Amino acid sequence: MTSAADRKTQSTLEAALTGPAFKKRIQRRNIKNKLVKWGVSIGGIGVIFAVLMIMFFLLYVVIPLFVPASVEQHQRYDLPGGNAEKTLYYGVDEYKSSAMRMTESGKLIGFDLADGSIQLTKELPLQGQNITSFTVVNELQSLVAFGLSGGGVLLAKYDYQITYPNNERLVSPEMTYPYGKEILDIGDSAIQFLAIKSLDSELRMAYQAKGSNRVVIKSFSKTESMFSDSITLEEDSSVDFESNMNLKWLMLDAHGRNLYVISKDGTTDYYDLSDVEAPRLLQHVGLMESGEQPTVIRFLLGDYSLMIGTDKGNVHQWFPVRDDDNIFSLQHIRSFEVSDSAIQSIGIEKGRKGFAVTDAAGQFKLYNSTAERHISTQQVSQGAAGRVVMTPRSDGALVETQEGELVQYNIDNDHPDVSFSSLWSKVWYEGYSEPTYTWQSSSASADFEPKFSLMPLTFGTIKAAFLCHAVCRADCHLGRGIYSLFYG
Repeated sequence: MTSAADRKTQSTLEAALTGPAFKKRIQRRNIKNKLVKWGVSIGGIGVIFAVLMIMFFLLYVVIPLFVPASVEQHQRYDLPGGNAEKTLYYGVDEYKSSAMRMTESGKLIGFDLADGSIQLTKELPLQGQNITSFTVVNELQSLVAFGLSGGGVLLAKYDYQITYPNNERLVSPEMTYPYGKEILDIGDSAIQFLAIKSLDSELRMAYQAKGSNRVVIKSFSKTESMFSDSITLEEDSSVDFESNMNLKWLMLDAHGRNLYVISKDGTTDYYDLSDVEAPRLLQHVGLMESGEQPTVIRFLLGDYSLMIGTDKGNVHQWFPVRDDDNIFSLQHIRSFEVSDSAIQSIGIEKGRKGFAVTDAAGQFKLYNSTAERHISTQQVSQGAAGRVVMTPRSDGALVETQEGELVQYNIDNDHPDVSFSSLWSKVWYEGYSEPTYTWQSSSASADFEPKFSLMPLTFGTIKAAFLCHAVCRADCHLGRGIYSLFYG
């Protein structure tokens, strides 16, 4: 039997669950439920969409790393100025619109890259002397030097004058002389071998005169004019040493500290010029494998690594390595099997550790040294392919042929330094004492060698994940222990 209180409660409950007020509450609740349902659904779909967009963005960023390079022949025409003379060097402007050819007689031939039409023809101010040697002083600054038959040196810089006639860009090649047009007398006979580097306040050079077995090291201080852009050189020191090798190359690094005296068979004397007045022989070493002979030697970007092309079609990379006693020695780092024919020329990229080679079989090939990656091969001609030069932005190349033609290539090669070995294997980077796993993607230096090893990132992430898991488990166990201690 129910009491009056129970009946009152029952009637109150029935009144609350029926009637207009109850129906309004139900309607409001249903509306809220639908809003929450749609909000949660939209939020979940939005999260999934955001994750998918991140995935697509990562793919968009990563996929270009594995897209192969594109190398296409753009122009082919007769060699500007003819092929009667040997080419010493090419200068190309960064827009790939004009270039300058320097020949062994001292001719300067500026031409339009679009069709080979000649824009400029001049002569170096040699004052009746002949060019007996040539060297690149600074590849990035377009500074070169010519050793002369009278024992002098002429330093020059190829440049480009940019004008805008009729609102169109016109690039005109020109040659300037930052140290003046006067020949710098350094010897009494023809300069047969020459190496020069321009430092901040000093010009350092090494040379050997014809008929002499002495290698001379000279240092000049620079004095800049207050009224013009000219620079005056004043000799500070001069020292020489005897070299009985059958010399063919003198190589001086960018800092003027490492001097390589290299013979025709690749035998090398490595000198330390930290004290320019007291050259110190660090090493006597052979750079060639048995049966090989060097045909061309160039510095890689930064003037640290020696890239040595051989008559067997190989390119060997060597650079100085410091041991535990802080003593440097030249060591073989890696080799590239380029061709079955002799290497004719090596062209260096000016912004990366890449290089191009031509061989006696008429092929032009593109490589990246750090990634040990072959980028592309192009058949330039049926005869030997000669001198090759890379454009400043590494987006093109010029190749001479034995038939007297100049071939221009357009190159699309944005990520040559990415390969399986550079991502997952130990890499021997310049300045390191051994191969390492290293991540260092940028630097303030233009000749920096990017380091893209994923091993530190991968194992660091895995280590952090295990550590977080261990900490979480420890926290859970600690929490359960404290709860059991106080509440049983």
